[in-house]
Amino acid sequence: MPEQILLAESSLVSDEMNEVLGTSPSMIMRLGNILLLGAIAVMITIAVFVRYPDQIRGRATVLPVIPPQDITIQQGTVVQTIYVHNGDIIHKGQPLVSLAGSKETLTAAAGGRVVLQQAVEAGVPAAAAGLLMSIIPPQQQYYTTVTLPAEGSGKIRIGQQVIIDLANYPSAEFGSLTGTVFSNPLPDGKNSATVAVRLDRDGATTYNKKPEIYKGLSGEAKIVTANRRLIHRLFSFIQ
Repeated sequence: MPEQILLAESSLVSDEMNEVLGTSPSMIMRLGNILLLGAIAVMITIAVFVRYPDQIRGRATVLPVIPPQDITIQQGTVVQTIYVHNGDIIHKGQPLVSLAGSKETLTAAAGGRVVLQQAVEAGVPAAAAGLLMSIIPPQQQYYTTVTLPAEGSGKIRIGQQVIIDLANYPSAEFGSLTGTVFSNPLPDGKNSATVAVRLDRDGATTYNKKPEIYKGLSGEAKIVTANRRLIHRLFSFIQ
């Protein structure tokens, strides 16, 4: 009698297992396969259309072609009157500041925009010598160079895109300067090379902001030597 019960239970279990093994995949499994295939298709599409540029990094220096006119004062100098304000557009010969005691009046040697460099109180002797103001020439142009490792510089060609993030102007807030390579790499004999760059948009950033570059600024530069699609890069790793 016990043996018959065991045989009956064993038969029942075998029938249940056969039923489970013989059933077709559930809707959840089929949906999972569809989602997996969809994810693969999306990844392939992204790899085909997204570009992954090859870049060479270096150090950029941006200098004004025409230096600004700097107005300096000596220690103990007493400013009597300041005739201009920060941001004023002035013309050549316009009075800038008069000095007490001499009745001397400093004038602008050329037209441009006024940038006050320090706060000065009229009638109070200057505590130290220093820069009072600068006159920035209108429509300023810039001389831009990028210094980079000599290794790999042979891939650089005239016309390649350059992206510059200035140290004083974070790119997340101000954007980046962009330009193109303007000269072939010039080795300096110290395992580095230098290229000239022509800036886009008269020195305005990708956020349409124009940094104050009247004394020269530096930053990180990226030269795009190739703009390959991501799928090409993936296959180059496999080969």
